[in-house]
Amino acid sequence: MPKKEAAFHGLLYTRLLDHIDENDTLFDEPVTEKSTESGFADIYIPSALNGEIVIEVKRDDIYPREKDVVKQARGYADDLGAEFYATCNSNDFFLFHDQGEIEMADVDFYYFNLREADISEAIPQLLGVVEHVHEEASLPDQSERDRLVGILRSFHSSIWPSYAALAEKKYGRNERFTQEFETWVQENDYGSLDDDEQFEVAGKQFAYLLTNKVLFYEVVREKTKAKYDPEVGDTVREIETESGFELNSLHEHTTLSNLERHLQNQFETIVEEIDYEPIFDSGASLFAGFPQNKKTLRNLQDFISNIEAESIVELDEDLLGEIYEELIPIEERKALGQFYTHPKIAQTISEWAIQENGEEQPRVLDPASGSGTFTVEAYKRLNHLAPNASHQEIVDRLVAVDINRFPLHLTALNLASQNISEKTDRLHLFHDSFFNIDPETQYLESSRIDDEEQDVLGTFDAVIGNPPYIDQGSLYPNKEHFRNHLKRFGDGRASPFYNGDMRLSKRSDAYVYFVTHGTNFLDEGGRLAFIIPTKWMMTGYGEDFQGFVYDQYKLEAVVGFSARAFEDAFVDSALILLEKCSDEEERRENVAEFIQIKDSMEVEDILDTVEYPIDLSHEAEMLVRNRETYRTVAVQQGEIMDRDTKKIRHYLTAPQTFIKLLENPTMVNLEELLSNAERGLTSGANKFFYIDKEEIDERGIDSQFVTPMVKWIKQMEKGDPLTEDTTELYVLDMHDYVEKVRSKGGLEQSDVEQRVKDSLESDGHRPVLDYIREGEAQGINERRTCASRSVWFDLGEIDRPDIIHPKGFKYRVFASRNDGMVANDRLYCLNVKSEVDKWALLGYLNSTVYQAVVETWGRNEGRGMLEIMKYEVMSVPALDVRELSEDMRAEIADAYRAFEADEEGAQTRLDEAVLEAAQIDVPVDEFQELTEAVTNRRNEKGMSSEVLVEQVDTLEEYGTHTFTIGSEGNESDTDLSQFM
Repeated sequence: MPKKEAAFHGLLYTRLLDHIDENDTLFDEPVTEKSTESGFADIYIPSALNGEIVIEVKRDDIYPREKDVVKQARGYADDLGAEFYATCNSNDFFLFHDQGEIEMADVDFYYFNLREADISEAIPQLLGVVEHVHEEASLPDQSERDRLVGILRSFHSSIWPSYAALAEKKYGRNERFTQEFETWVQENDYGSLDDDEQFEVAGKQFAYLLTNKVLFYEVVREKTKAKYDPEVGDTVREIETESGFELNSLHEHTTLSNLERHLQNQFETIVEEIDYEPIFDSGASLFAGFPQNKKTLRNLQDFISNIEAESIVELDEDLLGEIYEELIPIEERKALGQFYTHPKIAQTISEWAIQENGEEQPRVLDPASGSGTFTVEAYKRLNHLAPNASHQEIVDRLVAVDINRFPLHLTALNLASQNISEKTDRLHLFHDSFFNIDPETQYLESSRIDDEEQDVLGTFDAVIGNPPYIDQGSLYPNKEHFRNHLKRFGDGRASPFYNGDMRLSKRSDAYVYFVTHGTNFLDEGGRLAFIIPTKWMMTGYGEDFQGFVYDQYKLEAVVGFSARAFEDAFVDSALILLEKCSDEEERRENVAEFIQIKDSMEVEDILDTVEYPIDLSHEAEMLVRNRETYRTVAVQQGEIMDRDTKKIRHYLTAPQTFIKLLENPTMVNLEELLSNAERGLTSGANKFFYIDKEEIDERGIDSQFVTPMVKWIKQMEKGDPLTEDTTELYVLDMHDYVEKVRSKGGLEQSDVEQRVKDSLESDGHRPVLDYIREGEAQGINERRTCASRSVWFDLGEIDRPDIIHPKGFKYRVFASRNDGMVANDRLYCLNVKSEVDKWALLGYLNSTVYQAVVETWGRNEGRGMLEIMKYEVMSVPALDVRELSEDMRAEIADAYRAFEADEEGAQTRLDEAVLEAAQIDVPVDEFQELTEAVTNRRNEKGMSSEVLVEQVDTLEEYGTHTFTIGSEGNESDTDLSQFM
């Protein structure tokens, strides 16, 4: 028995034995490898009072309902006189109740999904089902949907490894398949996967496609059968065929060797008889000629037999659509290039974006359809707006595009399944890159997945969807492919967003271009609604993107969701709801809402929250409305457009207190207080230039050639100034000596390096000279950064800044006073203007107030780390200590000195002084508690996030608050206010 099969066999047997021994059941101790006339039953469970059970255990790549597997289990059961037999692997368990049926496919069964339950939990359910038969003479009721999903999933999970292996075997041996496979990898951004992973995804996708085709064919075939209708007094067919005859079975009238050809013939027949070409025509794709062998064909034959034995005609369209969604588990969607969208989110987007359009139904575009979640929700929305419209009339208002044929196939299935009783003559689905298509595209026949004619795509009333997240470094085939459409904006002579004064950064990720290109397809007043990452509200390229949005749209709302709002929370993503508007004044006067959904809300309530009118009587006024289940921050769009900084994510995610802090008039950009801010030293060869104290002493290198340095944040203790005593690490610093040699004159630039070496020799500095020569022997001098220097080992004038500021933080945000140390390039060097009180500034940078600012200003780069780029350090809001009274500055400076000396209560003293200076009227302990909760929420995301989110929420003040941006005394009216 193979190792994995044996492992599960042993686990199942042990758990059965434990359960029967420890509980009062009607079963006796199970037996493993029970001898029978025809072989050995894997597990036999005897029972004097109940029916005996024979269990046949197989590997995960063997379909438990394969005919030979079930026949084997049935044979063992007959030998032992057992009433029940079961077949299983570690994923799926099928319990059969045999009552003498001739065809094994007709034997009733009960399905157990072992993926979603511990085996110890499944065993009492299994034995309970057997006891139920003993009492009721039949298996317990189980929905046809659950049984059918079990068959589908079991077939898929057991057959895809064979397809993956066949693909790997064929790759490199068949040129057509190899070319198609490589194109598929590039188009779907699978290049980062290793070879085994690529073949696995291909095998899984092909298995899903085949599974869906078989199921859909069988559902339609049932509806082509003539059935007597008493109301008309004659036989009728739900779906009429061109020939007038029902479709043939996929299982009957064929042999194993001819099965593949038979399937293809029947798939062609259904297209001829009814249509459904987008579902059954694989086109010129990787999956059109995917390899099969006898094993896969035998499993496929048994699967078709199982499907035909089920009463799938009883499934209504809604259930069928759910099956297509559930067939691909959420956890597998990302690996398959699918990004799961909660149906409630898709419904929210569709209902907001798709509005009544007079007598004509709205047209809707989904430019990255995936499995069709948004397209289906759009179908439902259109059906609601025009309940008398036919199925085809609704479908004709929907267009979906996807570069991957696999999800587009699922879109076709889902759309056609919305009303199987009505024939679907055509589906407007395009297998292409969205960026190959524009409203005037003339060559749509080449990418359309059926042969319908269409002149141009035209424009739409709504563009909706969940664009794929592809970072700017992975854009295929290149960035120009994604950027070329930007030339369409402008007056024909200039392209402001392509290469003009409003050009979008080339560091933009793919979702940015989906928004900009989607704009080309919208009519005036049309709505675009996407789920996109919130990075555009924080990053440099996001500033350019915001400029585009404000130039083209009214930003109606950004809607984010906390971990409590959905079981599957959208991490660092939000809905962006835009309405196209060419009137600049109307755009400026628009009130943009930033809504954080804190707890579960119905779609109707979310939409009411978005649509509820908010009046801001003054341009610079901001409103914060905080309720138990949501928080809205409303700002006039013109105010956002005129801001110096375009960082706006704090409107969506930051606590209300932090928002008031960032909008405070006492704040300026940190760069206004600095003479300069630079990254620390970049050596080009750290292993050479960084030398620890022990090696310096061993080599005898003179102290004039080394300078103490800080390499990483771990060397920076809370409150301690940075001095030579805090480090054992030094950097090779030859600059002063090199300049001394250079100052002697008479040297060509190319001669300086050799003259320095000669001088080191003559001056008796042989240890450092030997160290330099060792570096040359290792090729350090030939590295790009080193080779670019006139003297490769001269790092230039090294900055010893006033303040050293980390680039990334885990729990504590701070900056350290520096006393002669050098910082490496993972740290920032800040030098303070002469007129700025350095001690007061250090007090602010080490206060909990600054922690709150950076928590809001920085970016979460994974693993809980908070990072802040150099340009972000320059623009981070800082308390303008220049404008404070002398007494206030002195209080902050003195509090910082106490903090640096690690005096008891110094942090609170410092925080009180900074809060008072910033005019933030919040008790210091509450501010500290709120900041700590926000920090913990970042670090523990995905672990105890719900508790932490709730902790942050309960520290917020409920009610409606308005205050004026950029003015002192910013408090205004408050209703329902109570501090929770």
